[in-house]
Amino acid sequence: MGLTIGEIVEILFITFIVIGLLPLVLLKLVKNFERIISYGIFFTMLFFIVLIYVKSPIVLGLAYGLSIATFWPSFNLLQFRLSESKMRARTVSLFSSIIPSLAGIAGPAIGGLIISHFSFQLLFAVSIVLYLTAFLFSIRIKFRPETYKFSIPKTRTFAIFFLTFIFLGLAEAYWLAYPLFVLTLAETVFQMGLVLTASAILICIITFLVSWLSDIKGVRVQFAIIGAILNAVWFFAIASASTTYNIVALSPLSGLAGAFLFHGSHIMVILSAMGVMQASSF
Repeated sequence: MGLTIGEIVEILFITFIVIGLLPLVLLKLVKNFERIISYGIFFTMLFFIVLIYVKSPIVLGLAYGLSIATFWPSFNLLQFRLSESKMRARTVSLFSSIIPSLAGIAGPAIGGLIISHFSFQLLFAVSIVLYLTAFLFSIRIKFRPETYKFSIPKTRTFAIFFLTFIFLGLAEAYWLAYPLFVLTLAETVFQMGLVLTASAILICIITFLVSWLSDIKGVRVQFAIIGAILNAVWFFAIASASTTYNIVALSPLSGLAGAFLFHGSHIMVILSAMGVMQASSF
Protein backbone atom coordinates (compact mmCIF):
# COMPACT_ATOMS: atom_id res chain seq x y z
CA MET A 1 0.00 0.00 0.00
CA GLY A 2 2.96 2.32 0.56
CA LEU A 3 1.53 4.01 3.67
CA THR A 4 3.84 5.27 6.38
CA ILE A 5 3.36 4.57 10.10
CA GLY A 6 2.19 8.16 10.55
CA GLU A 7 -0.45 7.78 7.84
CA ILE A 8 -1.67 4.51 9.39
CA VAL A 9 -1.98 6.25 12.76
CA GLU A 10 -3.95 9.04 11.08
CA ILE A 11 -6.30 6.48 9.49
CA LEU A 12 -6.92 4.75 12.82
CA PHE A 13 -7.44 8.08 14.63
CA ILE A 14 -10.18 9.12 12.21
CA THR A 15 -11.61 5.59 12.20
CA PHE A 16 -12.11 5.47 15.96
CA ILE A 17 -13.66 8.92 16.06
CA VAL A 18 -16.30 7.71 13.58
CA ILE A 19 -16.76 4.45 15.51
CA GLY A 20 -17.32 6.36 18.73
CA LEU A 21 -19.80 8.94 17.44
CA LEU A 22 -21.77 7.43 14.54
CA PRO A 23 -23.51 4.58 16.46
CA LEU A 24 -24.81 7.08 19.03
CA VAL A 25 -26.39 9.14 16.27
CA LEU A 26 -27.83 6.10 14.49
CA LEU A 27 -29.30 4.66 17.69
CA LYS A 28 -31.25 7.89 18.15
CA LEU A 29 -32.43 8.18 14.54
CA VAL A 30 -32.93 4.60 13.32
CA LYS A 31 -35.92 2.67 14.64
CA ASN A 32 -34.85 -0.80 13.49
CA PHE A 33 -31.16 -0.82 14.34
CA GLU A 34 -30.66 -4.48 13.38
CA ARG A 35 -31.31 -3.65 9.75
CA ILE A 36 -28.16 -1.49 9.65
CA ILE A 37 -26.08 -4.67 9.42
CA SER A 38 -26.77 -4.83 5.67
CA TYR A 39 -25.45 -1.29 5.28
CA GLY A 40 -22.41 -2.27 7.35
CA ILE A 41 -21.56 -5.10 4.97
CA PHE A 42 -22.09 -2.81 1.97
CA PHE A 43 -19.90 -0.06 3.45
CA THR A 44 -17.17 -2.61 4.20
CA MET A 45 -17.23 -3.63 0.54
CA LEU A 46 -17.07 0.07 -0.35
CA PHE A 47 -14.04 0.47 1.90
CA PHE A 48 -12.10 -2.14 -0.10
CA ILE A 49 -13.06 -0.37 -3.32
CA VAL A 50 -11.72 2.87 -1.85
CA LEU A 51 -8.49 1.07 -0.87
CA ILE A 52 -7.79 0.28 -4.51
CA TYR A 53 -8.15 3.84 -5.83
CA VAL A 54 -7.58 6.22 -2.89
CA LYS A 55 -4.47 6.78 -0.76
CA SER A 56 -5.73 9.70 1.37
CA PRO A 57 -5.59 8.76 5.09
CA ILE A 58 -8.62 10.98 5.79
CA VAL A 59 -10.80 9.26 3.18
CA LEU A 60 -9.57 5.81 4.20
CA GLY A 61 -10.20 6.56 7.87
CA LEU A 62 -13.74 7.79 7.20
CA ALA A 63 -14.53 4.79 4.98
CA TYR A 64 -13.12 2.28 7.47
CA GLY A 65 -14.87 3.92 10.42
CA LEU A 66 -18.17 3.98 8.55
CA SER A 67 -17.92 0.25 7.80
CA ILE A 68 -17.14 -0.75 11.39
CA ALA A 69 -19.59 1.67 13.03
CA THR A 70 -22.53 0.38 10.98
CA PHE A 71 -21.72 -3.34 11.06
CA TRP A 72 -20.55 -4.37 14.51
CA PRO A 73 -23.13 -2.66 16.77
CA SER A 74 -26.03 -4.00 14.71
CA PHE A 75 -24.35 -7.42 14.45
CA ASN A 76 -23.97 -7.65 18.24
CA LEU A 77 -27.61 -6.68 18.77
CA LEU A 78 -28.80 -9.21 16.20
CA GLN A 79 -26.78 -12.10 17.59
CA PHE A 80 -28.03 -11.30 21.11
CA ARG A 81 -31.63 -11.58 19.94
CA LEU A 82 -31.00 -14.80 18.06
CA SER A 83 -29.23 -16.51 20.96
CA GLU A 84 -30.72 -18.28 23.97
CA SER A 85 -29.56 -17.28 27.44
CA LYS A 86 -28.54 -20.83 28.44
CA MET A 87 -26.04 -21.07 25.62
CA ARG A 88 -25.40 -17.41 24.84
CA ALA A 89 -21.64 -17.54 25.31
CA ARG A 90 -21.35 -20.42 22.86
CA THR A 91 -23.60 -18.64 20.36
CA VAL A 92 -21.65 -15.39 20.66
CA SER A 93 -18.35 -17.23 20.30
CA LEU A 94 -19.71 -19.12 17.28
CA PHE A 95 -20.67 -15.98 15.37
CA SER A 96 -17.96 -13.62 16.63
CA SER A 97 -14.94 -15.88 17.06
CA ILE A 98 -15.20 -19.47 15.90
CA ILE A 99 -16.75 -19.00 12.43
CA PRO A 100 -14.44 -16.04 11.60
CA SER A 101 -11.47 -18.06 12.89
CA LEU A 102 -12.41 -21.15 10.87
CA ALA A 103 -12.93 -19.03 7.78
CA GLY A 104 -9.67 -17.28 8.51
CA ILE A 105 -7.54 -20.39 9.05
CA ALA A 106 -6.65 -20.61 5.38
CA GLY A 107 -7.29 -16.91 4.76
CA PRO A 108 -4.01 -15.45 6.07
CA ALA A 109 -1.92 -18.00 4.17
CA ILE A 110 -3.91 -17.58 0.95
CA GLY A 111 -3.91 -13.80 1.33
CA GLY A 112 -0.16 -13.77 1.91
CA LEU A 113 0.33 -15.95 -1.17
CA ILE A 114 -1.81 -13.64 -3.33
CA ILE A 115 0.02 -10.54 -2.12
CA SER A 116 3.45 -12.13 -2.62
CA HIS A 117 2.78 -13.36 -6.16
CA PHE A 118 0.27 -10.78 -7.40
CA SER A 119 -0.76 -7.63 -5.53
CA PHE A 120 -2.81 -6.11 -2.74
CA GLN A 121 -5.32 -4.99 -5.36
CA LEU A 122 -6.18 -8.57 -6.36
CA LEU A 123 -6.73 -9.49 -2.71
CA PHE A 124 -9.01 -6.47 -2.30
CA ALA A 125 -10.95 -7.49 -5.43
CA VAL A 126 -11.56 -10.95 -3.95
CA SER A 127 -12.75 -9.33 -0.71
CA ILE A 128 -15.14 -7.10 -2.65
CA VAL A 129 -16.76 -10.12 -4.31
CA LEU A 130 -17.11 -11.91 -0.96
CA TYR A 131 -18.66 -8.88 0.73
CA LEU A 132 -21.07 -8.39 -2.15
CA THR A 133 -22.19 -12.01 -1.72
CA ALA A 134 -22.62 -11.48 2.03
CA PHE A 135 -24.63 -8.30 1.39
CA LEU A 136 -27.04 -10.12 -0.93
CA PHE A 137 -27.61 -12.79 1.72
CA SER A 138 -28.01 -10.21 4.51
CA ILE A 139 -30.96 -8.47 2.87
CA ARG A 140 -32.89 -11.74 3.24
CA ILE A 141 -32.58 -11.72 7.04
CA LYS A 142 -35.96 -11.36 8.76
CA PHE A 143 -35.58 -8.53 11.23
CA ARG A 144 -37.88 -8.23 14.20
CA PRO A 145 -39.69 -4.90 14.77
CA GLU A 146 -38.26 -3.14 17.82
CA THR A 147 -40.53 -2.34 20.75
CA TYR A 148 -37.99 -0.57 22.95
CA LYS A 149 -36.51 2.86 22.69
CA PHE A 150 -32.84 3.52 23.23
CA SER A 151 -31.45 5.40 26.21
CA ILE A 152 -28.00 5.74 27.72
CA PRO A 153 -27.72 3.56 30.86
CA LYS A 154 -27.16 5.63 33.99
CA THR A 155 -26.22 2.78 36.33
CA ARG A 156 -22.94 2.52 38.22
CA THR A 157 -22.22 -0.80 36.50
CA PHE A 158 -22.42 0.77 33.05
CA ALA A 159 -20.15 3.61 34.18
CA ILE A 160 -17.56 1.02 35.23
CA PHE A 161 -17.92 -0.74 31.86
CA PHE A 162 -17.50 2.59 30.08
CA LEU A 163 -14.31 3.46 31.95
CA THR A 164 -12.95 -0.06 31.49
CA PHE A 165 -13.46 0.04 27.75
CA ILE A 166 -11.68 3.38 27.51
CA PHE A 167 -8.55 1.68 28.85
CA LEU A 168 -9.23 -1.32 26.62
CA GLY A 169 -9.39 1.02 23.64
CA LEU A 170 -5.98 2.42 24.54
CA ALA A 171 -4.62 -1.12 24.70
CA GLU A 172 -5.96 -1.85 21.21
CA ALA A 173 -3.23 0.42 19.85
CA TYR A 174 -0.98 -2.65 19.84
CA TRP A 175 -2.69 -3.76 16.60
CA LEU A 176 -0.75 -1.00 14.88
CA ALA A 177 2.53 -2.66 15.85
CA TYR A 178 1.63 -6.36 16.04
CA PRO A 179 1.29 -7.09 12.28
CA LEU A 180 4.57 -5.28 11.60
CA PHE A 181 6.19 -7.21 14.45
CA VAL A 182 5.02 -10.56 13.04
CA LEU A 183 6.10 -9.56 9.53
CA THR A 184 9.58 -8.67 10.83
CA LEU A 185 10.01 -12.13 12.36
CA ALA A 186 8.38 -13.95 9.44
CA GLU A 187 10.39 -12.03 6.81
CA THR A 188 7.78 -12.57 4.05
CA VAL A 189 4.03 -11.89 3.85
CA PHE A 190 3.34 -15.56 3.01
CA GLN A 191 5.23 -16.80 6.09
CA MET A 192 3.37 -14.22 8.15
CA GLY A 193 0.10 -15.69 6.86
CA LEU A 194 1.20 -19.20 7.87
CA VAL A 195 2.02 -18.00 11.39
CA LEU A 196 -1.36 -16.31 11.78
CA THR A 197 -3.06 -19.44 10.40
CA ALA A 198 -1.44 -21.67 13.01
CA SER A 199 -2.39 -19.19 15.73
CA ALA A 200 -6.01 -19.07 14.49
CA ILE A 201 -6.38 -22.86 14.79
CA LEU A 202 -5.27 -22.89 18.42
CA ILE A 203 -7.31 -19.82 19.35
CA CYS A 204 -10.45 -21.25 17.71
CA ILE A 205 -10.29 -24.46 19.78
CA ILE A 206 -9.65 -22.62 23.03
CA THR A 207 -12.45 -20.10 22.39
CA PHE A 208 -15.08 -22.82 22.06
CA LEU A 209 -13.94 -24.62 25.22
CA VAL A 210 -13.99 -21.42 27.29
CA SER A 211 -17.41 -20.46 25.87
CA TRP A 212 -18.84 -23.86 26.78
CA LEU A 213 -17.47 -23.50 30.31
CA SER A 214 -18.88 -19.97 30.56
CA ASP A 215 -22.41 -21.19 29.79
CA ILE A 216 -22.15 -23.95 32.40
CA LYS A 217 -20.68 -21.87 35.23
CA GLY A 218 -22.35 -18.52 34.45
CA VAL A 219 -19.45 -16.57 35.95
CA ARG A 220 -19.13 -13.64 33.55
CA VAL A 221 -17.41 -11.23 35.96
CA GLN A 222 -14.80 -13.76 37.04
CA PHE A 223 -14.11 -14.66 33.41
CA ALA A 224 -13.57 -10.99 32.54
CA ILE A 225 -11.05 -10.63 35.39
CA ILE A 226 -9.18 -13.77 34.36
CA GLY A 227 -9.12 -12.56 30.75
CA ALA A 228 -7.68 -9.18 31.72
CA ILE A 229 -4.89 -10.81 33.75
CA LEU A 230 -4.02 -13.30 30.99
CA ASN A 231 -4.05 -10.51 28.42
CA ALA A 232 -1.53 -8.52 30.45
CA VAL A 233 0.69 -11.60 30.78
CA TRP A 234 0.52 -12.15 27.00
CA PHE A 235 1.60 -8.55 26.30
CA PHE A 236 4.73 -9.03 28.39
CA ALA A 237 5.42 -12.48 26.91
CA ILE A 238 5.02 -11.48 23.25
CA ALA A 239 7.53 -8.67 23.70
CA SER A 240 10.24 -11.29 24.28
CA ALA A 241 9.34 -13.37 21.20
CA SER A 242 12.27 -13.66 18.81
CA THR A 243 11.00 -16.25 16.30
CA THR A 244 7.73 -17.19 14.61
CA TYR A 245 7.73 -20.37 16.70
CA ASN A 246 7.52 -18.22 19.82
CA ILE A 247 4.45 -16.45 18.43
CA VAL A 248 2.67 -19.73 17.66
CA ALA A 249 3.66 -21.13 21.07
CA LEU A 250 2.10 -18.10 22.76
CA SER A 251 -1.14 -18.48 20.77
CA PRO A 252 -2.84 -20.63 23.47
CA LEU A 253 -2.19 -17.86 26.00
CA SER A 254 -3.58 -15.27 23.58
CA GLY A 255 -6.59 -17.50 22.90
CA LEU A 256 -7.31 -17.98 26.59
CA ALA A 257 -6.98 -14.26 27.28
CA GLY A 258 -9.24 -13.28 24.40
CA ALA A 259 -11.84 -15.95 25.13
CA PHE A 260 -12.14 -15.17 28.85
CA LEU A 261 -12.11 -11.41 28.34
CA PHE A 262 -14.47 -11.41 25.36
CA HIS A 263 -17.13 -13.67 26.83
CA GLY A 264 -17.02 -12.08 30.25
CA SER A 265 -17.11 -8.39 29.37
CA HIS A 266 -18.87 -8.55 26.00
CA ILE A 267 -21.92 -10.48 27.20
CA MET A 268 -22.26 -8.44 30.40
CA VAL A 269 -22.29 -5.20 28.42
CA ILE A 270 -24.99 -6.49 26.06
CA LEU A 271 -27.10 -7.76 28.96
CA SER A 272 -26.77 -4.44 30.78
CA ALA A 273 -27.69 -2.38 27.72
CA MET A 274 -30.63 -4.60 26.81
CA GLY A 275 -31.93 -4.43 30.37
CA VAL A 276 -31.99 -0.64 30.25
CA MET A 277 -33.70 -0.67 26.85
CA GLN A 278 -36.43 -2.95 28.20
CA ALA A 279 -36.89 -0.84 31.29
CA SER A 280 -37.49 2.26 29.15
CA SER A 281 -40.00 0.71 26.76
CA PHE A 282 -42.81 2.74 25.24
